[in-house]
Amino acid sequence: MSDKLLKPLLDYLSNNDISSKLRPPPNCPKYRLKDIFTAQKGRVPETLCSVFKNQAKPYINIKAFERGIYDYYVQSDDGVPVDEDELVIVWDGARSGLVGKGQNGILGSTLKKLTLKPAFSKSLLPYFYFFLQQQYPYINRMGRGSVIKHVDPTTFWNLEIPIPDEDSERFEKITKIVGAIEMVEKHTQRNLKLVRDMKNAVLNQSFNF
Repeated sequence: MSDKLLKPLLDYLSNNDISSKLRPPPNCPKYRLKDIFTAQKGRVPETLCSVFKNQAKPYINIKAFERGIYDYYVQSDDGVPVDEDELVIVWDGARSGLVGKGQNGILGSTLKKLTLKPAFSKSLLPYFYFFLQQQYPYINRMGRGSVIKHVDPTTFWNLEIPIPDEDSERFEKITKIVGAIEMVEKHTQRNLKLVRDMKNAVLNQSFNF
């Protein structure tokens, strides 16, 4: 499945001058992240349940936004809500700076949700998401804290992103190409997990006397 998805992308990228078509023009306006987003940090609710019950909301931690696996649920409205129209970033810990797409639930205590300011269209969210993914190594490297690492607010909020006209051909190409590559990446990771599970099953059977 991944090979069928990947080949057309590789052919397209190799047969087209992608870098010149996607590179922002010299006069493209730039905005700092603090002009684009507001942020709110999550917190631990008073009660967390490991079993889902009627109308419970998932507790969104790193595992939840990265792998779609929920370890805990919240039975009440206690906590900081997050939804699909927001981005989520790891603010504390070794992986600080890692960004994910928002999910409907209650935000974990080591995360912050990034909410678009009214001046920016929600259609730009994928573009911002890909930008923050690209900046993750830099944000993580510039983190501060001797015991627990944190995102450095000054570094983060002063990052500048070029924003082409959202109706332009350039913007459409960026979101479509990177989105397609991300889809291939997810399929590849899923297939790799299946292969690893198969390998472990064979080894367990082979050495379980």
